[in-house]
Amino acid sequence: MNTANLRLRDRWLLALFASLFLTVGASAQNEVEIQGRVTADGQPLVGASVIIKGTTTGTSTDIAGNFTVRAKNGAVLSVGFVGYKTREVAVTAGVTFLDIVLEAEEALIDDVVVIGYGSMKKSDLTGSVVSVKMDAIKDISAPSIEGLLQGRAAGLQIMNTSQDPGAGAVVRIRGNSSLNGSNTPLIVVDGFPIGDAGNLSQINPSDIESIEILKDASSSAIYGSRGANGVILIQTRTAKGGSTQVSVNHRTTIGQFTDKLNVWRNPLQMAQIANEELTNAGLPALYTGQYNNGTYYPSLIEIQQGKWSNTDWADLCMRTAVVNNTTATLSHSTDKAAINLSLNYFDDEGVYKKDNFRKGNVTLNGSYKLAKNFTLQTSNILSIHKRHVNNTLEYGRNPLWPVYDEDGNYFVASETDFGHPLIISDNVKNETQGRDLISSLAAEWEIVEGLKIRTQLNYNYSTSVQDVYNASNTSQEAHDMNGIAQMNNTLSQDVLSETYVTFQRTFADRHNLSVMAGHSFDYNMGRTLGTTAYDFVNDALGNENMGAGNPQKNVINNTYQNSKLLSFYGRLNYVLDDKYLFTFTMRADGSSKFGSHNKYGFFPSGAFAWKIDQEPFMKDIEEVNELKLRLSAGVTGTQNIGNYNNKDLYGPNDFLGKPGIIPTTLGNNDLRWERTKQFDIAVDYALLDYRLSGSIGWDYKNT
Repeated sequence: MNTANLRLRDRWLLALFASLFLTVGASAQNEVEIQGRVTADGQPLVGASVIIKGTTTGTSTDIAGNFTVRAKNGAVLSVGFVGYKTREVAVTAGVTFLDIVLEAEEALIDDVVVIGYGSMKKSDLTGSVVSVKMDAIKDISAPSIEGLLQGRAAGLQIMNTSQDPGAGAVVRIRGNSSLNGSNTPLIVVDGFPIGDAGNLSQINPSDIESIEILKDASSSAIYGSRGANGVILIQTRTAKGGSTQVSVNHRTTIGQFTDKLNVWRNPLQMAQIANEELTNAGLPALYTGQYNNGTYYPSLIEIQQGKWSNTDWADLCMRTAVVNNTTATLSHSTDKAAINLSLNYFDDEGVYKKDNFRKGNVTLNGSYKLAKNFTLQTSNILSIHKRHVNNTLEYGRNPLWPVYDEDGNYFVASETDFGHPLIISDNVKNETQGRDLISSLAAEWEIVEGLKIRTQLNYNYSTSVQDVYNASNTSQEAHDMNGIAQMNNTLSQDVLSETYVTFQRTFADRHNLSVMAGHSFDYNMGRTLGTTAYDFVNDALGNENMGAGNPQKNVINNTYQNSKLLSFYGRLNYVLDDKYLFTFTMRADGSSKFGSHNKYGFFPSGAFAWKIDQEPFMKDIEEVNELKLRLSAGVTGTQNIGNYNNKDLYGPNDFLGKPGIIPTTLGNNDLRWERTKQFDIAVDYALLDYRLSGSIGWDYKNT
């Protein structure tokens, strides 16, 4: 019976192996060798990519534009080259040579670029504006917008100063501008200036359609006192194409140390070197089998005999960092309405155990055409995030100290040993939860052809709660205070109303005029409340019952501040014969942060551009596709001086045990706006059928 079963099993396995062999052989036989040549305008393209669509398999063309690749019948080859339209070619039976011709992406110079309070053709720009299309970098793995922008624009500096989960970055455009105030660029999302760059956790990179970076005064002066450090304009995605689309995208990123951490892994060698170092310094050796300041240090013989541990604290503290990012999108559009809904969940597990950042985003954009010339638009971003901090673990702790003592409790070398990583992880609480809402509603009315008025109401709400508790066995301070509990609350609101009119008209087929004028009012409010309690009976409740602390030691701090900004602005663009371009802007900002003597700041700018390639003497130079000279100058400023420096301020004080107030700051009505003057000169070029393009420029900035 058993012999028959074995024979039957052997026959079945033999049939399975034969089937697999035939399947693999058939699959290999389906692949054919495809040769081809990639050209453009009759010339071979060197280095063009030839990729089998849906895979990472492919090759590139040689110096003659030739390529060879193996693919199955029915596969699709995606052929691309910088500056040319990507072409897809199907592999068909019987065809072994493909002659592929790529078309130049000449439309690139006519791409529409978003600028402050409007848009214009890229070829008509007079200022220094860099456009980043998200489709070009959609496959780059980056947890934040700042990560996507690294290396994407000359003069844009992005410095990651921390590897903590959810940490922001330091962002600079053309260096620093202010001596005492902020040097961070302004972020504008769908026309709403939401604040400084560097911590854009509210925005999911997958929801962004394009990013424009305004670098010079000519382009950023339209934002006045808020644009002194440059401006980053973000446009979120909207539904297009008259159809319904559903997409799900998931990305997992794994981060590991490139090398082992530099910690002691041989405790005997560590003890020998420590003793030698102390002896050379004329001090008594440490590892002698005696107590030192309450801590017992074993002798070298004890260590050599294996009576003490060799604990890998780095392994107990660290882990492989894993980042999961999932986005689901639903979009639908018709000839009158469009809606785009996006859901995102982001989970960033840091290299320290129990150190993480999690957030969920909901983005809802929509538009509805009430009439042929009247459109309503809305943009909404809701973000909920939570940060658990556990990034101060002592992974370099003495490897001789075991994790647990003989009774199964955490081992501590002495009463003042507060460095045990697991004690810290289990008994220190540091969590921050926050919610952010960015919402805008806009109405646009085309009164007559070429004349539009747009009004937009924006609202930004942000709140966070931080819970902190340090148990009495986690630090010397917490031990002396019998536990320390904190709770910090922050709340901020920003309401911005803007209305502007745009007029655009072409006269006599050679004069193109565009005029924009508008005003805005911004109200910003923020308040904080922080409480700290000490001296708890035990650590059981943490900071969940602050009243259990000693009321004589409790500390309460709170702040409140608000500011207002009234602005008037305008811009004039004039193009003559599609060759000579002029731009003039002016903005006046009135801030409540300044006294009556200098309430308003004025920020003008001007720019000129000359399309040299459009001149008759350039028509016969076929190698030059685009050549433009740009000159610009302007003034920007900043109001980042604090909200009440122009007023007399008072604070609490104690007079012989009785509460009172005293002057803390003397107001100054003569405070002036910080002003930054900029001058730019640059040449934009595109050569050899747009195969080589770029910009060479020089800029000067003085604050």
